[in-house]
Amino acid sequence: MRVTDGHNVTSATVLRCANCCDHQETTRHNEDRYRGEAQKVRVFLESALGPDVDITEEAPTNPPRMGAFEVTLNRDGFRPIVLFSKLRTGRFPLDGELRRGLDSVLSVQGVQQELPKTIQSSTVQRAPRVRPSTAPSSRKSSQAPQTGAKTTRSPPVSVATKSRPKAASRPNKRETNGLTRANTESALIPPTRARKSSVTPVPMAEIIYAAANRRGLRELFVKTALSYCGVPYTKPTGKNAPGSPWPDGFHLDCCALVRQCVKDLRKEFGFTLGGWNQGYQFDTLPIALETVEEMEPGDLVFISGIYNVPHKKQHAHDMVHVEIFLGGETGEQTVGARYRHGVVEVHDSYRFESKNYHSMKYYFRSLQPWLAGICQSWCSEHRWRYG
Repeated sequence: MRVTDGHNVTSATVLRCANCCDHQETTRHNEDRYRGEAQKVRVFLESALGPDVDITEEAPTNPPRMGAFEVTLNRDGFRPIVLFSKLRTGRFPLDGELRRGLDSVLSVQGVQQELPKTIQSSTVQRAPRVRPSTAPSSRKSSQAPQTGAKTTRSPPVSVATKSRPKAASRPNKRETNGLTRANTESALIPPTRARKSSVTPVPMAEIIYAAANRRGLRELFVKTALSYCGVPYTKPTGKNAPGSPWPDGFHLDCCALVRQCVKDLRKEFGFTLGGWNQGYQFDTLPIALETVEEMEPGDLVFISGIYNVPHKKQHAHDMVHVEIFLGGETGEQTVGARYRHGVVEVHDSYRFESKNYHSMKYYFRSLQPWLAGICQSWCSEHRWRYG
């Protein structure tokens, strides 16, 4: 990738730990490793951003930044962006990690040169603001004062009460159930009827940018889900065996596992999920991934189907199941509570056959909105409250 113009990145800073020999008593830092990683990052940024961007390397000693390795982009007229932080992730950047983060940042700024299609199509422009008309109503303007009568000036008409902007059209059911990265922002504006107060639309590019620097939270979300392996799907009878890490009666079905993981990490996510099922969770993740190759660990796999029992009530969008994607050795591994008499476990593939429902369809949803701290329903069909 080579982006030489079209972005507003003016400089980049690589900050690293220095004088590691002074704190060898409490750490095992290797200063040569920090120098080598900083040199690799500088070479990458020079090739990616072009020769006009000033790239500096800092090694502060007073005060020292022990264990620090941060890559920061400075933009003209905007706040700096921390592209990577070792203090946050606990490791040095992996192969391709800085490239993916830089692509996400540049896509927010409108750079469309040699970027992945999944990033290019996700940039959404803000819809123009509709200004309410300030003209008075025709009925009052048509009333002329009588001849000889004393005229009094009427109080000003409140714009908020007398004239309102034209309501925006709502997306149809087909657009809502399958939001893709290439859809227009009109399909991404949360419905105002879902709650009394209106909701400010969030451009998809801002979501991708906010989630770009939170890969550590994605990994923590996966680790939290794996920590619940062995928890039964349905509520067990009696007390747990001695030494069990779970309280008596603790159980997690498919959507409860996702809800519990977000609850455990509520400080990191900034929210908790509502107490609804997988249909609600599906409505809060609008970024649709086309193939399983686009999935990253932590993304969700939703499954829709029709229950075999006629009187069984269908869920929103006919969603019957959800699992957390892992990838793993098969490239299709997931973790979830799949069977009523089973437990939370790792599955070799997200594909399976069920005796409870048929006509199964699979939907891949990105975790990026949740990583950006955004949890709200994007569906105009169902009246969810926001989590």
